[in-house]
Amino acid sequence: MHHAIVVGDNVKLECYTNVSLPRLLDVEWFKSVDGNNTRVNLTADVTKYSGGTLSKHSLKIYRTNFDDTAGYSCRTNNTAFEVNQEFHHVAVEGGKTKIVRPIYFS
Repeated sequence: MHHAIVVGDNVKLECYTNVSLPRLLDVEWFKSVDGNNTRVNLTADVTKYSGGTLSKHSLKIYRTNFDDTAGYSCRTNNTAFEVNQEFHHVAVEGGKTKIVRPIYFS
């Protein structure tokens, strides 16, 4: 799924799973840039990310910037199996145009 958003916007990425509580043990989100997958650290910056929990599987990214342009995927697992879920591509595009008064020099 492709998401084109503007710098500063928030985006919500859904993670659907057929594994439910109480069997569901973990929900993880991964960010992929140039083929390198890293786990999204949801607790490192709670003002940047939310979600990715057993009760809220989705990932919400707040105040996006160009560094958020990447592929995102979620993984849910329990003791029996792991399920890799839908892949989201987030493309953060140029910011909103702001008109300011011209500055005149004499």
